[in-house]
Amino acid sequence: MGLGCVSKEEFDRWTLSIGDGMNQDGKISIPENMTTKIIPNTKESPKNEEKCMKLFCEKVFPDLNENIKDSGWLEGRAVLAPTNSEVDSLNNVIQEWMTGKGISLLSADTLENPEDVFRFNTEYLNTLRPNGFPQHNLLLKPGMPLMVLRNINPRQGLCNGTRVIFDKCIKNKLLQCRIVETNKIVLIPRITFIPKVRNV
Repeated sequence: MGLGCVSKEEFDRWTLSIGDGMNQDGKISIPENMTTKIIPNTKESPKNEEKCMKLFCEKVFPDLNENIKDSGWLEGRAVLAPTNSEVDSLNNVIQEWMTGKGISLLSADTLENPEDVFRFNTEYLNTLRPNGFPQHNLLLKPGMPLMVLRNINPRQGLCNGTRVIFDKCIKNKLLQCRIVETNKIVLIPRITFIPKVRNV
């Protein structure tokens, strides 16, 4: 769903109608002018979906490199995706559009149980993506929008879901960013992620 085709007021009225329970039979009807069609890939046109997703992203983030300079432009703009794979695909589209030289930041994956070292090598660990974890290799460019995935420092506004703009990396240990809503400069350190063990 993109706001490129509708006004913010129209979109707000629609979301309020959902909250007020004004939809019939418990079904949510999405207006046609708020949707984008994704044409499936075929043997003749194997990149249909990629082209449709790019057009969709252009509606949500038009003239990205020019508008990103406005600190308030990102407010109210986001794309939600149901899986990590789709998130990665969307991120790659936006990443390619952004100008500037990127820096590559790698995770340091290790095993808690030393006995598991003989069963799983580091290369295999790097391919794993537990729920809520970032990619092993993050390519960041100045001006790129990011989302905080953990409650790092609520007093500073660094909570799960906070959107920030990446400025630069300091000594490969700290990310200097600006919070989208306030334009406040914050430093994000390297943190340890430990996946939750699921009971089978």
